[in-house]
Amino acid sequence: MCRCRARIVRYYNLAVDSGIFVVSFEANSPARKGGLREGDIIIGFDDHPTAGIDDLHKLLTEERIGRKSSLAVIRGTDKLTIDVTPRNHRTEITNNRHSDLIQREVTRK
Repeated sequence: MCRCRARIVRYYNLAVDSGIFVVSFEANSPARKGGLREGDIIIGFDDHPTAGIDDLHKLLTEERIGRKSSLAVIRGTDKLTIDVTPRNHRTEITNNRHSDLIQREVTRK
């Protein structure tokens, strides 16, 4: 979890004052393809606030896999919307049903 500056929270009237700090990505990941960058703070997923990784985990359900979704992101002092299409992470190897969006790309700080 990463705290957003109070000034940014007030300016954008954010529903949360923290988010998920993006540290790194897996090659060819949906988030990288969508334009997410290292240093971004994810504060929402499909119009739902995400104060931390647990919130994002709850929103990344089976029905969202393969469907275009949007991330609300703070980049510096700008609020952006980035489109991503979550996919299963290595289903053929692990049969894991979590999206690789949360498994590899987004790490809380």
